[in-house]
Formats: sequence, structure tokens, C-alpha cells
Amino acid sequence: MPERPRELKSSERTLPRPLKTPGLVHSRPAISGMYGAKIQYGSAQHLFSEMNLCIIHFHKNAEHAGGEFTQYAGDGDGHGFQSGYVYTSKLTTKERAPVQSAASPSAHDALQSGDTIEVHYVFSSAQVTPGPTLGACLSETNINPQLRVEAQVFVLVNDEEALDFTDLTAIETESGYQQAPNIPIDTGTPIA
Repeated sequence: MPERPRELKSSERTLPRPLKTPGLVHSRPAISGMYGAKIQYGSAQHLFSEMNLCIIHFHKNAEHAGGEFTQYAGDGDGHGFQSGYVYTSKLTTKERAPVQSAASPSAHDALQSGDTIEVHYVFSSAQVTPGPTLGACLSETNINPQLRVEAQVFVLVNDEEALDFTDLTAIETESGYQQAPNIPIDTGTPIA
């Protein structure tokens, strides 16, 4: 039986990164307090700039309450949809105006102006290129890589001047690593 990892001293614990509002409308950190601690097993956390982006995915609503995303969306549909937290600040009538056709329609819902989304940029220590599922984070030579998720929370607005999702999800090779060069960096101080 494998030995259980030792409990880390409080000075050795790392806290998770906050969810952030990246400036589609406002730019403020979205977690106002730090609760609990993330006990880290395995090696130290890698810098995402020294890992390969393996998938970008998003879901409706923020996973955690904080900042301007504090209104509970409800208990969900029992299948992992329609839960989480939504944007609580005011949008202008123009920003909230519905777009002609809703984005990302599915059996569960579609996205429209005023909706909250949380985008996950998932990075892997394996030598991989981005793909459509979390399986893209694995390689034949490394089926147990270190993973890191950079998360951003956005409110969708009907505004030509707002950030463009296509730009936010662009992929480039930088210093030999697959990267998402347009992850916003002006959305608050991350908690390491």
C-alpha cells in the first residue's frame, strides 16, 4: 500500500488562483477572500509558460462566488448544468441587448448577452498539442503529466469594443510550448 503523503505545514501550502473578471465589462479580482488551503501532492506547480496548452474549454456560470459573480444560479439540472454563480453588476441596455443568434447552442442551453462563462485554459507537462478533450493532455510517453488550469470568468456583452472570444482562444507556439498568448493579464493579482 502506498504511503500517504505528509500533511503540509501552513507555510508550505499553496492557495488556488482566483477567478477573475477580465475586462469585458469590469476588471477586478473575483475572489474577495481566501478560504481553506490546497494541499498539493506531487511536484511543485509548473509555470504555465513552461507547459503545453492542451485544451481550452468553457462552461456557463462561474464555479465559485466572488467579486461581481455572487448571485447563485441555482442547484442545476442534476447533470452538471445551470449551477454556479452569475454576474451581479449592472450592464447597459446596449450591452444586454440579445444578439441575433445565441452562441454555443446545446440540449442544455445557449449563450446570450448578460450570461456568465468561465473559461479554462488547461496546460500539460506532456509534449502535446491542443485537442478537443482532456485526453489531449496525455501523450503515449506521459500518461500521468502535471496539469495546470488558468481560469478566467467573463460576462458576455453585446459590444463591438469588448474582448473577442476568438482572440482569447488563439493558440501559438512560444519558446517551443503551445500557448494561449491572449489570456488576459490585467484582471487582478493571482493567488499562487
